[in-house]
This record gives sequence, C-alpha cells and structure tokens, in this order.
Amino acid sequence: MTPIASFISRFIRCAQGNVLMLTGLSFLFLVAAGGAGVDFGRQQLFRMKMQQASDAAALAAALLPPSATNQERTDVALRYFKLNYPASYLGSDRPEPQITIGDNITVQADKTIATNFISTGNVRVQQLDAQGRTVVQKARNGLTNYDVFLLMDNSGSMSATDVGSSNTTPATNIAQSTAAGTAACNNYYAMYSQVVCPTYPYPNQSYQNPQQCLVGEAQRLCNLALTTDAYTGASISTPQGLGLIGNTRLNALRYASLQLVGTLLGNSPDNRVGVVAWARENFLPVLDFTNNQSTVRTIINAMFAFDATNSTNPLVEAETHIDDAISADSTGNRVRAVVLLTDGVNTFSGPVTQMTTTGLYDANGCSGNASVMCTAANLNSLDVCTRLKRKNVVIYTIAFGPEVSSATPNGQQAQAFLRGCATPDTPNSQHFFPAANAVQLNAIFTTITTQIQNLRIAE
Repeated sequence: MTPIASFISRFIRCAQGNVLMLTGLSFLFLVAAGGAGVDFGRQQLFRMKMQQASDAAALAAALLPPSATNQERTDVALRYFKLNYPASYLGSDRPEPQITIGDNITVQADKTIATNFISTGNVRVQQLDAQGRTVVQKARNGLTNYDVFLLMDNSGSMSATDVGSSNTTPATNIAQSTAAGTAACNNYYAMYSQVVCPTYPYPNQSYQNPQQCLVGEAQRLCNLALTTDAYTGASISTPQGLGLIGNTRLNALRYASLQLVGTLLGNSPDNRVGVVAWARENFLPVLDFTNNQSTVRTIINAMFAFDATNSTNPLVEAETHIDDAISADSTGNRVRAVVLLTDGVNTFSGPVTQMTTTGLYDANGCSGNASVMCTAANLNSLDVCTRLKRKNVVIYTIAFGPEVSSATPNGQQAQAFLRGCATPDTPNSQHFFPAANAVQLNAIFTTITTQIQNLRIAE
C-alpha cells in the first residue's frame, strides 16, 4: 500500500474529532430550521389576523337590518375589517378584502408574505401565502324592526333646574313659551271647572272659594313662561318658561330622547317611534308610530312643563296604539318597547272621588295624607303595565330627578311603582333606572337604545 493510500485508510478509521464535525453540521441545520420557523410563524400570524378580521366584517354586515342595501353591508364589512386589521400589521401593508353580498355574506382576504430565511440555500422559497375567509348567512327571523313608544313626563316639576346641563340649546323662545302656556291654561281651566278644589298646600293663598284656588294655581304655573310672578307681582329674573328655557329637567329629557330617536330611526327606515308628552292630561297630540324623524322631533321640541302627574293616561295611550300596530302587522317581525319617564309621584291616576276627598299631597307625598289616592293611582297604572307585558311589550322605566331617584318617601314611592311597571331585569338587561341628573339620564337613554337594538324575536 502506498503512503497516500495508507494515510487515507487511517483517516477513515480514525474517530477522533467526529463530535466537533457533527456539531458544526448540526448547527447549520438548526439555523436553517429556526429561520424556517420564523417565516412559517409569520405566515400563521398573518393568517390568524386576517381570519379574525374577516369574521368580524362578515358578522357585522350580516347583522344589519333587512332593509340595508348591499352597498351599506359592503361599507360596514370593510370598516370592521379595517378595525380588526391594523394598517401596518407586522410591518406589512393591509390586504384589501373581497366582499360578496348575497343570501350569504362572504369576506375573504389573501396576502403574499415575502420570506427572509427560506428564500436562500437549497429551499429557495421566496414567498408564502395566507388567507382569511368567512361565510355568514344573513339573519332573517332573528333580525327585527322596532316600535318604541316614549312616554315622557311633562308635569310642572319638569321645569326645575336641578339636574345640571342637558348639553342642548333652549328649544324655544319666550314668545313661543307663552303661547304654549296659554294653550295649556285653557285646557286646565276647562278640566278644573268640574272639580272641587282640595286643601291647598301652597303659600300666599288668598282665594275666596275652591274655584279661585284652582284658577289661581293655573295662572301661577302659566306665568312661569313670563317674567312676573302671578302671586306677588315680583319680577322673575330667570323665567323657566314652562321648562323650555335653560337647563331644566325637561330640556335634559328633550336632549336625551332626541339621541334615542336619531339612533333608532337613523339605523333603519323600518323602525318606528311614538310619543306621548303627558302630565295630568296630554296637552300635546299623541304621536302614533312613525319612521319620520322630523315629525318625532317636532313633538319632542314642543313639550312644555305644566300641571300634575297621571301616568295611567300615557300607558293607556301606548296600549291603544300598540294594539293597533299588532293588528296591522302581518309579518310578526317587530319588537315593541315602551320607555316611561317621570320625575314625580303618581298623584292623579286615581278615581276623582278619592282625589277630591283625600287632598293633594303634603311634604311626604304619597306616603302622607294622600296615600289612599296614590295607592289607587299606582294600581291603575300597574294594571296597564301588566297588560302590556302580557303582549310581549318590553317596558323600561326611569325615575328622573334628585328626589324620585333618592331614598326620600316620594322617591321610594315612585321607584316602587316604576320597578313594578318595568319588565323584570335579567343578568344582561336592566329595565328600571334611577337618574339623578342630566349626565346620568343621557347614559341611561344610550343604554336603553343599545338594549332595544339587541332585542330579537324568538325563532
């Protein structure tokens, strides 16, 4: 054997240094595998993000009302895709989703990802593909239109300025306020011509007979729209104008209710709103269900604070119009709700005989001398609430103002009635709300709007 052949033979048989060689070779393999892991990991992250975005987009488009156009669904799907997929996710451009609207809604996004590690060497894969795809059937029987009746207390105490800012400008001027007050007074005089005046609780009374008592009170309330006190003749530096001027409870209610109307009627032309502006009587026309925002806003902006509290009247009005709507509805594809707000005890829903023999109310409201009258008033109103709930009407109630939202006797009396009238609360839905001020009232109306839009007719 030649010296060269002998050397090669000994080299092959020698085991010294093998571990070092294998380690070197393994390191190269581990580096390649780690690089591949990075590239394939990025592919998986892109795939997960696109799937999440396409899921959100398709579901959002499917949950629009049945009246939504294909373009509206496309716009919503695109907006939700972008909300769930950042513009420069992992340093890469956002893909443009393909959105198909039919009986099913399909959202698909495709993306090509440049590789960093497996693009060289023996693998030479320059790019990887990722996709997110979601197909959702448009909701049918479970998607619903809404009929909502707003029953809004316009009694005289709604002119109080104790709830803070309503975030709105005065709804009218002093001349319009005076005209509204005159119309209200005419109704007030006609109504009271048949009623015996009870013991009168107000100061500075100098009436010769019961009728003078009532007429004098009507004048006092109406003159709140002017600048002179009807009792004393003194100048009123900041006239409340029947609740139409300044940060009154009524203007807070006006602002919050207009937000609800804008949301419900703005989301679908098939949603409808009705309005009862109520006190002891309904001094404004009752607005039947309509999808015309301008008509609803006109009634809400015309509300003025006057007279006493009779919650049975608006509940009966709502029941009558809801019965008519049920009879006229051939589809059965509507959820119906009532929102009842009051800032006072229910003093005038009882029979007239009880009302005139028991008196009005004292410092303790319904828990005092008028307890019989107020108990009867609440029972009358609760009877209507029960009938509405049996017709699958969802009832929301609000105790508004610092008194009825508190633990005072009047507050407890009002809250007990409103809780009994409202649909029972569930773990996911509240139906009775106390609101001490305008900020809380705005938040409550937002909550109610959201809950109404989540109501669905069972399959």
